[in-house]
Amino acid sequence: SDLKSDHAAKSNFLTTLIDIGKEHRKDDLVTIPLVKTFEILLASDYLSETELVKDFLEIHAFCVFECNKSKSITKLVAAIGAFANMLTFPD
Repeated sequence: SDLKSDHAAKSNFLTTLIDIGKEHRKDDLVTIPLVKTFEILLASDYLSETELVKDFLEIHAFCVFECNKSKSITKLVAAIGAFANMLTFPD
């Protein structure tokens, strides 16, 4: 039960971050730090549970949307890091 509540808390945290990103789409002052945050979280062991795959798909979709037609090297490099860290997960 403790593990389930831990997964739920992490999922809620990620959902909140994704919602913030969706509110500020294409606003680089918000989205670049957010993509960097996703990169750091995915690189750490904090998000190592496969139960969070649904959230990873949301993060992936968000990063793809933000990078589409973006000329921001900073954003693209952070997104590459996030995508690279997602490669270790199924789906």
